[in-house]
Amino acid sequence: MYRKTMAFGRKGIGMVAISAVDIALWDLLGKSAKQPVYRLLGGRTKPKIPVYASRLYSTPLKELASEAAKYKKQGYKAMKLRFGWGPTDGAEGMQKNLALVRTVRETVEPLIPDDIHGYAELKKMSRIPIAGGEHEFTLYGFRELIEARAVDYIQFDTNRVGGLTQARKIAALAEAHSIPVIPHAGQMHNYHVVMASLNSPMAEFFPPVDVEVGNELFWYIFKGEPMPKNGFNDLDENTPGLGQTVDEEALKRFHITE
Repeated sequence: MYRKTMAFGRKGIGMVAISAVDIALWDLLGKSAKQPVYRLLGGRTKPKIPVYASRLYSTPLKELASEAAKYKKQGYKAMKLRFGWGPTDGAEGMQKNLALVRTVRETVEPLIPDDIHGYAELKKMSRIPIAGGEHEFTLYGFRELIEARAVDYIQFDTNRVGGLTQARKIAALAEAHSIPVIPHAGQMHNYHVVMASLNSPMAEFFPPVDVEVGNELFWYIFKGEPMPKNGFNDLDENTPGLGQTVDEEALKRFHITE
């Protein structure tokens, strides 16, 4: 399938489609073997998976602080926030971003994912660890990131890089270069990768909320997504495959428009 994408591009929707097929095949393999997928990938490497709360969109600072305090109270040891303003917003926008960062006491920097050398320069200038890779789609792209010494943490998304088959190759490449892997987006396909890897210290977690930007949709169409307890997720030893099923009734709530 990957070789057939040559005529219309190696990245983007083609790789996402390949990923969907590959993840489904691993799920079927796990169900056929009556084993969770992480066991097929090598087995459990940690009692539970530490997860960080990934939300904190730009809102009034008082609400942002309240949301961050809520996650801290729930046991999360780390959080991820989004910048609300970009380069076109000028100096005023950058100051607003800094206010967001100050509010939740984290520091991040914006770069487009294609700017590998920009990441490398940023990494040289700062003592703050740099994470990237959620918009990289191929094993070859991650090799370039690694060779450029551009990131401290690799954040591939299993449903973008070619599924579990390719994700485990990228994870092995990262481990060979002593770069930890913290997959983007959490969700079951990524949790199984984390559970089976000694090189994955934690995972991302999207708290369930009303559907807004699309990241929350999986909460409504699948059954079986784990909810953290005290900042940790666990995967059931006795549930084969990925541990999810489609909620057919919930699907009726959504409509596809052109």
